[in-house]
Amino acid sequence: MATFAPYYKLDKDNNVIHTSMEEYGRWMEEEGNKRVGGKDGDIRRRVAKDSLDGVWEVSTVFLGLDHAFGDGPPVLFESMIFWKENEYEKTTGDHIGEYKVDPLTYTTSDHPLHNWEKRYHTWDEALDGHKEIVQHLLANDFDWFEY
Repeated sequence: MATFAPYYKLDKDNNVIHTSMEEYGRWMEEEGNKRVGGKDGDIRRRVAKDSLDGVWEVSTVFLGLDHAFGDGPPVLFESMIFWKENEYEKTTGDHIGEYKVDPLTYTTSDHPLHNWEKRYHTWDEALDGHKEIVQHLLANDFDWFEY
């Protein structure tokens, strides 16, 4: 019986390559692969990132670990939505919608789309999915999302 090895990396053209745990670890530590979040500009593992009117942020990244856990084609990419009303409210003083913002922490996790995610098999699927999410958010088409 073959051992399940969930590790992947990207080549210079963003093609997915199955790899060992050791090589995956080395690749993840290479400059440009380490961090995805934060304010550090473009990261090699980031497929796309959009901030929409200071209210929404959509981030799509290469995960490197198979989230299908060997059950079918590897699921290696993920888009997430972050509700950023706190940033909008801090800069404009306006409050959007019915979701409350904690004035001490600016926590907005009560919005049903905050931390919403969708996963993909390939870079191209992830990029297309990211664009689709952005389009639906910009159109205020919240019924499209399953939550």
